Amino acid sequence: MRNNILYSLVFFLIAISNLSFTPPNEIMRILLERLEFLTKNFPHEKVYIHTDKPHYTLGDTIWYSLTATDASIHSQKPVSGLVYVQIIGPDSSVIVQKGILLNEQHGSGEIAIDPKWKPGAYLIQAYTNYMRNYHAGYVYTKELMIWDAATDAVKSDSLAQNKLKENLKVSFFPEGGDMVEGLESIVAFEAKYENGSAADGEMYIEDEQGQIIVKTATLHEGRGFFSITPTAAMKYTAVMKDSKLNLPPAKKKGYGIRINNRSKDVLSVTLQTNEVQGLQGCFLIGHIRGVVFLSIDSLSGASKLLKIGKVPIPSGVAQFTLFNKEGMPLCERAVFLDGGSTDVVKGDISLSYAYQNTRSKTDVVVRLKDNNSNGLKGNFSVSVFDKNNTNFNAADGDIRTFFLLTSDLTKHIPNPGYYFLDDSPKRKALLDLVMMTHAWTRFRSDFLITQTDPVLAFAPESGFVIRGTVLKNGRPLEDAKVDLVVLSDDYIVNVVNTDRYGHFVFDELPIFGKQTVTLKASESQANGAETSESLQLIVENLTQRYIENQNIYTNGLKQNFNIVEYLKKTNEQHKYDSLYTSMSVQLDEVTVRSSKKRRAEILKKERNIPYNNFDKRFELDSLPYINPNWTVYDLVAARSPGVQVIGNRATGQKFRIRGSNSINLSTTAQVLVDGAPVTDDYAASINIHDVEFIDIVRGLSSSSIFGSQGANGIVAIYLRKDRGYAKNAFTSQYQSKDLRDGYHQAREFYSPDYSTSFAGAEKPDLRTTLYWSPLVRANENGNAYFSFFTGDSLTDYIIDVQGMTSDGRPFVIRKEFQVKK
Repeated sequence: MRNNILYSLVFFLIAISNLSFTPPNEIMRILLERLEFLTKNFPHEKVYIHTDKPHYTLGDTIWYSLTATDASIHSQKPVSGLVYVQIIGPDSSVIVQKGILLNEQHGSGEIAIDPKWKPGAYLIQAYTNYMRNYHAGYVYTKELMIWDAATDAVKSDSLAQNKLKENLKVSFFPEGGDMVEGLESIVAFEAKYENGSAADGEMYIEDEQGQIIVKTATLHEGRGFFSITPTAAMKYTAVMKDSKLNLPPAKKKGYGIRINNRSKDVLSVTLQTNEVQGLQGCFLIGHIRGVVFLSIDSLSGASKLLKIGKVPIPSGVAQFTLFNKEGMPLCERAVFLDGGSTDVVKGDISLSYAYQNTRSKTDVVVRLKDNNSNGLKGNFSVSVFDKNNTNFNAADGDIRTFFLLTSDLTKHIPNPGYYFLDDSPKRKALLDLVMMTHAWTRFRSDFLITQTDPVLAFAPESGFVIRGTVLKNGRPLEDAKVDLVVLSDDYIVNVVNTDRYGHFVFDELPIFGKQTVTLKASESQANGAETSESLQLIVENLTQRYIENQNIYTNGLKQNFNIVEYLKKTNEQHKYDSLYTSMSVQLDEVTVRSSKKRRAEILKKERNIPYNNFDKRFELDSLPYINPNWTVYDLVAARSPGVQVIGNRATGQKFRIRGSNSINLSTTAQVLVDGAPVTDDYAASINIHDVEFIDIVRGLSSSSIFGSQGANGIVAIYLRKDRGYAKNAFTSQYQSKDLRDGYHQAREFYSPDYSTSFAGAEKPDLRTTLYWSPLVRANENGNAYFSFFTGDSLTDYIIDVQGMTSDGRPFVIRKEFQVKK
């Protein structure tokens, strides 16, 4: 399927453009195959985060959804199945990290903002392990402002950028890469101050004699352009704001490429050179995200004008490269193509009423259609938030600007949404300036012909992974056995063997939330027994990592945003929440104190203990002495003469209960931890300080409930609910026990239903976010439905819909409505 897409685009575009076509030369064929090979066998990935609102206060919750795709073809899911989402503090430390299991291309979660955090600029970052093989600039990183609504320390000018504007810097970008003598060149430029803010104003281009040959000015955010036909022996100087800056020198000989992207349906490409042989032997390749849509060979003459139809080309950043006959790039140009009418998503949001009342039900219909009014199937996340009390700016980045523009560039673009607000010629021209001043780097044309295959140091993860190495006497041990036990609700047990390098991997482990993971390494002896003597188990440390990234998406400042009013309203809402939460906690405590049941009955109910009687119970808090180096085997052996412990720590220990009859050829007791059967090795790894009590059960009491499994007696261990998960004091080199974070399970966003009465309904409803859903599906007709209740605020709200059609087209739909009395 992928080959068909690549080559159908190539030949179709050449045909409709009435361009002469001859069989490609060998070098061009190699480059075309190389591009296809790279996109297919070394794919990139994209991950986008949509948050419920642009900024937060201490005590808020960040609700987010994930959209993850293949970087070249957005309709395809990524090679990874696990995405890491993390919050990075102002000091660049990772404060929170969540592992999100993808459902096809989607995931979701929430992050509670601790009131103890310091207010300031935080970052939210999303990446896969596999993405670490490529440039850090492709990792989605967005700035989130977090304020303290309860203090006056936050001033109204906290959003203002009061950095000093000094030390002007101007970068020049000749179209195609170089200025060449005698060839008219368009030169784009970007003017900035040292603090990064844009510098706007007029510019003059002077020759060596001080004669002004060009006058120009910036057009938007410090960017502009001018036209010049240079001489190689001449030095040119730009003058701006009393600063003089040297232009790059012109080449004596070379090639140029000029692109006119103003037409809606046709792209004009002009190739030119002052070389004696002209364009003879050169060829042109055009691709979007590595997918080739144009290849033209047999060029000749000093200049060539090509007309290329836009209609079959998908939207995104296109790269045009002119190569010589050896396959080396001569000049290159990046252009943003909007895909024409065939790539359009026409979205619409409709409400039942023109405006809403307070605490009224709001029914919403979202419709997705193509340019021919046919329904489009797709998925989206939706947030409904207070327009007047959030710093929302339509010029900020969104799912559309990310997938089509910024995700393919490593250089930051401020306010990318500005270029998508409408289809005016002005915005298209300004976006073309962005393309000329930003480098395309996913596919390095200068290395295509000579580059070896990329080295992938980080494997894609399809799920939760635990990796490590087993050594024996300091050397990797092949075919060592590694046992894994996770005492979760499902009780996970697994065994793998090491490879020739001593490495082992547990992949796609169904671990949710925080779980204690126990690992033990052993090897088989000639007599069939297993031993851990002289073995060392090294488990890969899952340290939280901050991927340093200069391409950070920031929210633009909305001019009429009143930070003081926002903080007052949020603080008021927090006070009401705290008041009602405090009242409910006190009532719960009264209910608990009213219970006068005996401790044994309480434990039986709380712990779901299946047996009614036990022979002996050790409650650790009641014991006069506990050796901190004891295992549960040592404790039971010391306190219960009727239970025998066989074996030792190195080879493994087991319980044997006297008086139990064997009916399954085994004479050892079954060990349970919190009601789940575990291996003897797992029992040995339990920290004695994590144990609340241990029951010894034998005879009919065990066999009647547990069947043959309990025929030789039961040793039931119950762990403290507030245990510290510290490593065992006796943990040796061949085993480990750690508390690990599995998949994050997102809570459901709470949206009150005011159609029925409920406790706490009298609380004032001043929520900034009225509704959030991380995944809403549009059916085959392009329709999707959801509803929510408004609160008590009389203000304007925005319904923000961001998603992707099933054929890979990102879309953004927004609608405003009012809440009145």
